[in-house]
Amino acid sequence: MTNEPDCYGTIFPSVGSLVENKEISGKVFGYEVVRTGIAITRHAVAAPREAWRRCMECPHFNGCFRRSAGTVLRELAIRP
Repeated sequence: MTNEPDCYGTIFPSVGSLVENKEISGKVFGYEVVRTGIAITRHAVAAPREAWRRCMECPHFNGCFRRSAGTVLRELAIRP
């Protein structure tokens, strides 16, 4: 058993499927894609500095960041 925090590996939001017209957030990073009709009319990426600073100060940051990045890469690899 490890003493990893509940947020371990969740720095980035899930990218397994594109969610539209809703803010999607991980522990630090997030995104929003707004679609009106057939066209994407706006997109934004969120990366709050304070949340990033808190994560970087966590003693589990290195492993958490690697797991978070690995999860994103796996989701992109198997995305339809």
